[in-house]
Amino acid sequence: MQKTLTLLIGSLLVANAPAAVVIETTTANPQGSQKQKVIIDDKNARIEAGGDAQQFMLVSFGDKKSYMINTKQKQALDMTPPSAPPADFLKHLQQQQPQNVPDAKVELVKKGDGPEIASYPTVHYQIIANGNVCSNEFIAEKALQNPQIKAFADYMQSMKEDRKKAMGDFMPKSPEPCIQASEKLGDQVMKLGLSMRSTDHENKVRQEVLSIKTDEKVDPAQFKLPEGFEIMTPQQMLQKAMQQGMQQNMQPPINKEGEVNPEQRQKIQQEFMQRLEEAKKNNPPPK
Repeated sequence: MQKTLTLLIGSLLVANAPAAVVIETTTANPQGSQKQKVIIDDKNARIEAGGDAQQFMLVSFGDKKSYMINTKQKQALDMTPPSAPPADFLKHLQQQQPQNVPDAKVELVKKGDGPEIASYPTVHYQIIANGNVCSNEFIAEKALQNPQIKAFADYMQSMKEDRKKAMGDFMPKSPEPCIQASEKLGDQVMKLGLSMRSTDHENKVRQEVLSIKTDEKVDPAQFKLPEGFEIMTPQQMLQKAMQQGMQQNMQPPINKEGEVNPEQRQKIQQEFMQRLEEAKKNNPPPK
């Protein structure tokens, strides 16, 4: 009886839940294509990648917060850009940045009408660097007329801008012209509409929207942070990784001031950055 009552209450909660947008996409990677689902209501979003239910991303527009959730480790990584990253972190980025990287000449060229994708008309644009086509973007302006999609796109854009402000002059510049073009022109593309399909210079699909469903009923609980999870910033996770690295070594390299040897610190930082990039790749935000 109690189980039946619980199921009934849960069904009523879902039935009375605010309408949401569900966007399904596919993204190409070296291991093959991976599907992704983005669920958006009026104040929140949840990004699920592939069939891995152990990792997903939660976004709160109202609180201006975003978290990478790892249910296996019971951790929530606070991805909200800090006002200013630690000096050690910035110094590490500066050391890793290639020197004397030339600026690429980048262009965003409108090519005309594109195909209808997921029931949305598109316009075809090309991102060009140094005269070479980097990608073809098929943009749906109509998609951003949906207030929930627009709120999500605006938040992702603001988070990107906040990260740029926080990094300041330490923002690394890629030696790859096409990566520079994507970074410089990404803001313009997002303002034009939602990228429904992105292909490389050989027209191989890199990312594509498979479907956009509106007025979907979803359980509001899936937007909440799991109870009892450890919440950490990337910097706190880095410190924890360093402590674990020291504990795993019987005689960790520590100087007379009690600090970690710079080589050991750099190694742990590199391992942490690799883990963080892998987490981002598994949960990439849609364009």
